[in-house]
Amino acid sequence: MSEPNRIQSPDKKNMTDPNKPSTNTQHILTQSTNTPSFASKVSSEQLPKRELAIVFNTIENIPQIEYLIALSKLISPKDITYASRIGYFKERQTNPNRASGGVAVLVKNNIKSSPIPIISELEVIATKIQLHQEITICNIYLPDSMDFSYQQIINIIKQLPSPYIMVGDFNSRNTNWGCNHTDPRGKIIEKIIDDENITLLNNGTFTRHNSSKGTFSAIDLSLASPSISPYLSWEVKTDYFNSDHWPILINIHHRNSPHTPYNTNKWNLRNPNWTLFSDIVDKLMSENQMLINELNTDDIDIIVKQFTSIITEAAHKSIGKTITLPKKTPVPWWSKECNNAIKNYKKALNRYKKTKTIPDHINLKKAKALSRRIIKHQKIEFWKKLINDLTPNTPIKEAWKKIRLIEGIQFNETPQTLTIGEKTYHSSLEKAEALAEIFEKNSSDENYDALYKCNSKNSTSHDEIPYIFIKQLPISAISILLKIFNLIWEKRTFPTPWKRAIIIPILKPNKDRHEVTSYQPISLICTLSKLLKKIVSKRLYWTLKHTNFISNQQFGFQRNKSTIDALTILTEDIYSAFHIK
Repeated sequence: MSEPNRIQSPDKKNMTDPNKPSTNTQHILTQSTNTPSFASKVSSEQLPKRELAIVFNTIENIPQIEYLIALSKLISPKDITYASRIGYFKERQTNPNRASGGVAVLVKNNIKSSPIPIISELEVIATKIQLHQEITICNIYLPDSMDFSYQQIINIIKQLPSPYIMVGDFNSRNTNWGCNHTDPRGKIIEKIIDDENITLLNNGTFTRHNSSKGTFSAIDLSLASPSISPYLSWEVKTDYFNSDHWPILINIHHRNSPHTPYNTNKWNLRNPNWTLFSDIVDKLMSENQMLINELNTDDIDIIVKQFTSIITEAAHKSIGKTITLPKKTPVPWWSKECNNAIKNYKKALNRYKKTKTIPDHINLKKAKALSRRIIKHQKIEFWKKLINDLTPNTPIKEAWKKIRLIEGIQFNETPQTLTIGEKTYHSSLEKAEALAEIFEKNSSDENYDALYKCNSKNSTSHDEIPYIFIKQLPISAISILLKIFNLIWEKRTFPTPWKRAIIIPILKPNKDRHEVTSYQPISLICTLSKLLKKIVSKRLYWTLKHTNFISNQQFGFQRNKSTIDALTILTEDIYSAFHIK
């Protein structure tokens, strides 16, 4: 076992203060590529893109999980049962012989997981999660007041399928992981690490700050089996201050991870130069006379391809693209004051780590108290504003949008694995092929109809042309587009590029997200194709309406009519019948 730099600091835990709040240790496991990847700011630090499993130790009374919420969700729950409402599946183990709340493992709902039974008299829990491979997450709590033996820990490790990550509050001190002395408990853990060839992820950084005594310690350990440890990074997040234990972030780095979030290039529509765009399109249209001359040919694919390339070329020159990183939804109550408060707290913490003087410790406690007060105030004010905004006249869609925003619920997340019968698919390509095989049996007409009703003015398919580009085309381009539409109609041929679509799988209500058959497809087709279909649909409706082909008693697919109209007529007929009788 390699020995990190030793950090000397008093680290005796305060076990006598009856007013001391309950504490917990948090380990946050994430996944990324071979380079650590972080997303948009939700606090003063860059935070990880995707949380996979969150491990809590000694959850007593009110669990301190605000940092988890700051990472990926929007509310601060008051009880661990809220975990399922914010997108996590909970596994919890309690000890009836102790007053503590036990240990728990929270796994993202889109990650397939299953509990692993552990036979032990210690407080321990293990869960198996399915990523690119199965990984075991074990959470253990060894209270200071209870002794443990070498064999007890060994028995637990023997029950863990490899590869595994074992984390927890060990309350064991050893200079190898940053404590200022080694106690008998620390010697036991050190011997276990050496005998079992386990990797210690701790690098000597403190993991706990006893604010009442002003001391630091490193009693929260992270262990891993040798096969997975080269792919793990370890970091303590000191900006968390609602517990005396700081969260530990463990990131899994995979060189070729099939689940790595990717960056996307989107049109920069914040400040577009539509005049320049229109002028460039007009110029390119005049330079490509071949396009107009070929409108009488049968090769519609070439015409459509050339017309599309003119629009995209003009957009590149006048609008450009911007790199869009995968976003994490920030907490809605976060403000500049919160950022400044966190910044001042961390500044005071770093200063006190260097000086260890009483005045700096007092300043640290003041900064900590102030930041707590500011954040609490921001939460309260946000809730007040939210409640005031909700009225009896608030549309149902808007109300649910706000509720989901608060709860941090993400819908239609494609899980990391999909199954058909006994077969499991892991890579993105395998899952796409499995979904395509199922979707092939579905009707695409319903998908298109649903898509037309969506508000998608800036959405694009593979041609990268949003509706807003079409609206800004010059008269010359609109004329060419109409000629293309007429040519398609006259020649009774449809462009091959317009037959392609991007398929988005949507999870059906109350279905298992890991089953391929639980999804229904939504198709994103080219906007030019959708425009043509809308024109045809509008003219078809006009013809059917004015030839009295559609009955007056039909309410479906009729403008300004709904099932309410049918129910109204039925109700009136019933009342009239009773009145006549």
